[in-house]
Amino acid sequence: MKILTIQELKEKNYPGSQITIEQELGKKEGYHAYLVSYQSEGLKIYGYLTVPAGKKPPKGWPAILFNHGYIPLDKFKTDRQYVRYLAHLAKAGYVVFKPDFRGHGQSEGEPSGNFESGYAIDAINALESLKKLPAVNPDRIGVWGHSMGGHITLKVLLVKPEIKAAVIWAAKYQSISPVSFIHELNMPIQLHHGLLDERIPTSRSEEFKEVLEKLGKSVELYLYPEGNHNLSGPELKIAMDRSVKFFNQFL
Repeated sequence: MKILTIQELKEKNYPGSQITIEQELGKKEGYHAYLVSYQSEGLKIYGYLTVPAGKKPPKGWPAILFNHGYIPLDKFKTDRQYVRYLAHLAKAGYVVFKPDFRGHGQSEGEPSGNFESGYAIDAINALESLKKLPAVNPDRIGVWGHSMGGHITLKVLLVKPEIKAAVIWAAKYQSISPVSFIHELNMPIQLHHGLLDERIPTSRSEEFKEVLEKLGKSVELYLYPEGNHNLSGPELKIAMDRSVKFFNQFL
């Protein structure tokens, strides 16, 4: 698939679809988990969905679209990667939807790479599908992205400015097309980055924060002394607690 400009992405239609439960993955501690599917450009895209246990609020649960980072296709498992992240958000009272972008897991289509547009289109259709879910309050949706998923998240934010807040971990901003549209970002953004990251230098997040601040945007950055490209141990919990607090404030 060719690389679409931000303007071309904005002009596309994103109907989303009904989210279909393919398999119940059981009740976890404080939430239910499901293998689900939805439609994106005629492709059947699978994903991991969590719904908090307990009584649904009158207007529905707040929700988070969760954009995964790069994972080698031969190691990709829907219910394996990011499970601790998803559980943390789910236990905090959020519906969380992690789509498996085209070509990943059981999802149809060819993997397109993060600089092409297929993954962003899948993410935006996932967002529109999430809004249709009866359990979700469509006016309280945030976006979370890690690494490649951070790049995808920026595109989602530019195409769908109604998003209330976004959390981005260890992403590269300067060499991708959304950087020239950053002035359009009006939602609060929280950044996280490990100081030991060997894939994407911490300076990328520091520079991005500086650009946003100069534009008068709401942004905060947290750095983790022991953190690599993926956080772990106590730092992972600290980062997730900060993410939950941030979403609680703005969603």
